[in-house]
Amino acid sequence: MAAAAIIPVELRAPEPIMPPRLFRIRNFVLPVLVGIAVGITMFSTISYLPTFLQMVNGASATVSGLMMLPMMGGLLVASIGTGQLISRTGKYKIYPVIGCAVIIAGLVMLSRISAATPYSFTAAGMLVMGLGIGCLLQNLVLIVQNSVPIRDMGTAISAANFFRQLGASFGIALFGSIFISRLSDQMAAAPPGAGDVASGGINSLSPALLRTLPPPVRDFIAEAFGQALPPIFLLSVPVAAAALGVALFIQEIPLSKKSRVKTGGDAAA
Repeated sequence: MAAAAIIPVELRAPEPIMPPRLFRIRNFVLPVLVGIAVGITMFSTISYLPTFLQMVNGASATVSGLMMLPMMGGLLVASIGTGQLISRTGKYKIYPVIGCAVIIAGLVMLSRISAATPYSFTAAGMLVMGLGIGCLLQNLVLIVQNSVPIRDMGTAISAANFFRQLGASFGIALFGSIFISRLSDQMAAAPPGAGDVASGGINSLSPALLRTLPPPVRDFIAEAFGQALPPIFLLSVPVAAAALGVALFIQEIPLSKKSRVKTGGDAAA
């Protein structure tokens, strides 16, 4: 209702916060839609993978953060690499398409992990996810930057980031609810000794609490997390596939000299 109420206000305002004319620009709307999908897939992965690493693999909070480095490394390599290629060639449409396809591959890989999966496979899935995300994040901003009038550039870039964060919030809430529901179903079959833990609620579970439990209970809870969480990544595949379809319709507009210079600088940074 709030979104519907603000539209007529923005249409009448002499200096609107988000000018409606932006939504008539194809290369603003399409990157925004892809960005929403990226927010959903990226942040749901970043939010729940450390939980898996701590509860299933037994890693500490610090170690689980270090174990996420393959994703960050892939993101960094792809961001710098595609930025340099765009600066040299002026072509950018292919990278969002490739990024969505690579993200789908990464999500499928991560959906296959379990309590018995070696970390090397999990790290490979995170690396693939990072490469896909790196092909998208800065390049979606570049497409918007290269396609809107100078007077609207700041607003357009801010709006694109805002919608991506909106997608992230929605994705974390939606997939978090599904995860909790699946975990609750798994915990319904808790063995003797886990009743107190289950009765305390799923939110009471933590790595510190897990280490204090008897081995059979600890193994059961780790297995429950291993069964409940990975399929959540598979649910993100249709979102990434929809983003891939949208990315195919992004228009290849010649890269302006200003955008070309800025791309190289951003990539180096």
